[in-house]
Amino acid sequence: GGYGVVARIGGDEFALLFTLPAARHMLVQDALDAACRAIRLAPDLVFEASLGLAEVPAGHDIDAALALADEALY
Repeated sequence: GGYGVVARIGGDEFALLFTLPAARHMLVQDALDAACRAIRLAPDLVFEASLGLAEVPAGHDIDAALALADEALY
């Protein structure tokens, strides 16, 4: 049984969709925050990421989920 889906939605944008008990939400947010720290790969090469974490109520479609995650980026 799978727990989620990873999909490329365009360019350098990816979506990770998974179910998560509410109690683990903060743990995931902390992990995502750590993953977004800049990583210097070489003196003139830095890798950075930005992530939006959104809890999507049951019954919402993928467009609603992506819109909520996009809002969470800012």
